[in-house]
Amino acid sequence: MPFEIVVLQVGNYIPISPVRDDVAAAYKKGMEWKASKMLFPYKQLCSEKKVEAKIVQIEADDVPVAISNEVSKSQISMLVIGASSGGSFTR
Repeated sequence: MPFEIVVLQVGNYIPISPVRDDVAAAYKKGMEWKASKMLFPYKQLCSEKKVEAKIVQIEADDVPVAISNEVSKSQISMLVIGASSGGSFTR
């Protein structure tokens, strides 16, 4: 599912349809970079603990269905979902 809106710095958003393709592509690349940067410390934590981990970014309107489909498609046997709480990782 492609991006449908562009979030602006002030918290507003605009539909992505009237935005030029190169602007939309740059926005998407920036969002992917931001997500990768945010997830990198957790990947490092896994690496230090000798746990195989892979960051997969997916786009979808229905997040639970998208996660379920990715787990099935990738034949994932164990999925850990957590949240950052005050700088430390909890699960």
